[in-house]
Amino acid sequence: MIRIQTYNSAPRRVQAGGINPGNQPALRTVSGRAEDRTLAAMLQSGLKLTDIAVKEYVQNETTRVEQSLADMNTELAAERERYMRENQGQNALNAGEHFEQFARNLRDKTLAGGKFQGRFADIFMKQASGLGFNFTEQGRSYARQQRGAWYDSVKKSMVSEIMNLAAQDYDDPDKIAYQLESYKFYLDTIQHGLDNRGELNKVFQNVAETRVDGYLAHNRIADARDAFEESRDMLGDRANTVKVRIDARAEALQARAEARRKKAEQDAEEARIESGYNDVMSGISELPSLLSAEERKAKLVQLTADMGRRAQARGSGY
Repeated sequence: MIRIQTYNSAPRRVQAGGINPGNQPALRTVSGRAEDRTLAAMLQSGLKLTDIAVKEYVQNETTRVEQSLADMNTELAAERERYMRENQGQNALNAGEHFEQFARNLRDKTLAGGKFQGRFADIFMKQASGLGFNFTEQGRSYARQQRGAWYDSVKKSMVSEIMNLAAQDYDDPDKIAYQLESYKFYLDTIQHGLDNRGELNKVFQNVAETRVDGYLAHNRIADARDAFEESRDMLGDRANTVKVRIDARAEALQARAEARRKKAEQDAEEARIESGYNDVMSGISELPSLLSAEERKAKLVQLTADMGRRAQARGSGY
């Protein structure tokens, strides 16, 4: 008898061990591959466009910054020229402050007008501040230059006033000494800490020489010699020259006086001769026309003798 085996129990779950299926390619349709390529191409193109736009933006903003800086520099140069043309000496003492304020205002105005953003605003501010710093230094340098020119102008004016006083009031040493003391005080104040002896000695030397020349111009030789002796040390290396000038003037005046004396004597002699001649001629004209030749000769001898006595009397002062 044939037995047939039956399975009444529930079926068991049989799990296979780990199986490596290998690298299986993904299954794609032809239409799927074309779409991917199109998308990739579009993304790549977008990236390129974005990169170009960014580069152009950077170039444009950089150029705008540089253009604004160039325009700012032009305005600074024009303001520098205007200020220096219109302000000199005492009026230019605040040039540094003016240049600094002008540069700051121009920088802020240019930044607001340019509407720079981000890094470009930072670049503009950095370079514009550098321009402003250089501009301010130019103003400060100009102020120092003009301050020195102002001081020199005042010094020259004071020296000129002193020299005019020495020429006009050469015989008033007290007034001149007061002006010299004022000049010394001013020099020591504006040039504090410096050795001002050279400048002072030069002025004192000129004043001493001018005083002597003032006396000489008025032929006051004795006073000129006194003034020379008083200021011999002050005259320094000019002392010998001034002394020679005094002596030459004294000799010239003496020679002139001698010439006048001789001229007066000559004029007196000529006057005596002319007076005697006139007397003779007058006597001759008064002779009677009826006198004989002998009588006329005797009369002429007498007139000549009288003329001699009168001339002698004039010469002796009687």
